[in-house]
Amino acid sequence: MSILVSAEPRSVLVADILCLRREGTQRLLHEWAEAHGVALRPFDPSELANPEFTPEPSQAWALCILNLGGQSINDRTVSGWIGGLLSHYAGAPLVIISDRSEDEEAVSALRMGAQGFIHTGIAPEIAMNALSFIMGGGTFFPPGALIARTPRPGLSGRLFGRRRGRGKGSTESRGLPGLHCVGWHAGKLRWPGAEMRLRALQRFMQKPRRLSLLR
Repeated sequence: MSILVSAEPRSVLVADILCLRREGTQRLLHEWAEAHGVALRPFDPSELANPEFTPEPSQAWALCILNLGGQSINDRTVSGWIGGLLSHYAGAPLVIISDRSEDEEAVSALRMGAQGFIHTGIAPEIAMNALSFIMGGGTFFPPGALIARTPRPGLSGRLFGRRRGRGKGSTESRGLPGLHCVGWHAGKLRWPGAEMRLRALQRFMQKPRRLSLLR
């Protein structure tokens, strides 16, 4: 007689250098994790400095969350954490949670390879929608990150997700049906009507939906 063993659920890494804050993030995301069928795994990013560190090989990682609090992404230690997470958990989208609202922080996160940057000043439900979107294959960055400055000449900005067309003109996410993304070249922000586009993006932040204005 064979015994069926249920598969281990996909895991979400919750990385934070501070134990109490790490526990708080896990409690906040408890119902969100249950709804998505994922397991939350706490992690101290300082462990990445250990040359012998290796992640659990049996785990299927769906997402990596790195909560930095007030630390800058450009701090050498933090940059090492980000590089370590991208290396050891390759394939799992990385999202940065930060208390810092400077546009440079989000731009640096984008440059380093993160798929999202969430400021702790936004409402919890918006943050959880963003985490779901990122885990489903999208990207999420504040509009000001690409409006304030373009990291490289001709950078193509995709602030809220990758285009995964289901038909001509569609931007619906396959991972999260009904939730749409917006992608455009950063140069368009210098065209006439840029202020109207900025207001539209700010409204999008409050309630993700399709914006034909920027298609």
